[in-house]
Amino acid sequence: MLAVLFRSRLPFLDSDSGAPTRPCDALQAANRALCAGFPAPGLFLTAAYCLLDTESRRATIASAGHPPLLVLRKSGGVERVFHTGPALGLHAEADFAEQEVALEPGDRMLFYSDGLYDWLPGDAASPCDEVAATLERERAHAAEGLQGLLALSETLGAPGDEPPKDDVTLLMLDASPGESQLDNGTLSPLPAPAPERTSFEILFGSDSQRTSFSVQGRAEWALTAAFHDECAAAMEAGRDVMIDLALCQHLDSTFLGTIHELSQRAGQAQVELSLQGVTPTVEELFMELGMQRVIERIVPHTLPLPTRMEPLVGSEDPRARALQLLRAHESLAGLSDRNRQEFDPVLELLRREVAAESQ
Repeated sequence: MLAVLFRSRLPFLDSDSGAPTRPCDALQAANRALCAGFPAPGLFLTAAYCLLDTESRRATIASAGHPPLLVLRKSGGVERVFHTGPALGLHAEADFAEQEVALEPGDRMLFYSDGLYDWLPGDAASPCDEVAATLERERAHAAEGLQGLLALSETLGAPGDEPPKDDVTLLMLDASPGESQLDNGTLSPLPAPAPERTSFEILFGSDSQRTSFSVQGRAEWALTAAFHDECAAAMEAGRDVMIDLALCQHLDSTFLGTIHELSQRAGQAQVELSLQGVTPTVEELFMELGMQRVIERIVPHTLPLPTRMEPLVGSEDPRARALQLLRAHESLAGLSDRNRQEFDPVLELLRREVAAESQ
């Protein structure tokens, strides 16, 4: 229903010139209309908007908090096109940047909704990487590649199976000579949805302006030590840090405490720490724990992520992990008496664990 309302508010053509609306302007107009017409908290959606010049094979893309688009190059490799603004319906004055992608003959570009992630194997380390790997295996025919994405699960759906939690929409552009045509191929039965995934990943990269981190999925304690150390190293080098949470569904207490600890460190290092793409669900966690210093660092405008980002690898040092768990919860406990009462039993156990790891 929300998608229907979104589409009705998209200005496809400029009212004066009749020319196609720029993707950034189309998303901005739809976002303002949604914020004005449906201001209910927690009501938002993601979208990717592409304007394709079929003669030059250049695609201009704006993306509102949407999963990365994937460009499969004929020469080999898969490139990601990250979001250029927050999800629609969060900030009325949000701006949306644009990215341009040149498609060579034989290149393909995949658009997909995040419902696809419900079909991926539960042990897949990275949803986006799993999709990219499937595209690499299914290079022969575009329609076969799409069907391969829906066949990632080993078992096929059977009558009585519960449907996936979200719908799946796939669209692939295939830059081939000749007239444009639509080809859905021959579709086979859909597989059963995979178990709900609990894994997540953090991508990080740097450009001339800052070091950026993209936290994706349900963030848990396992990567917090490595995340803290990378952020701290950037701050010590005098670099600004940006944390993108547009694709993050949840932060556990260790991750929340780590972000609060980093906000304090940024003030001491006199560098800028900003959070973008924060969904209402995550912001509610900040508010519930009294993380006012973190809330003040949320920015309404989305900065572009670096074109090259790599997965963050967790620390294998058990003492480093234990210390970060302790520091993160100490940071949260110090915010209020309510937090202290909640986390005191946890802190006692964590201090024992750190002491044991130190022996």
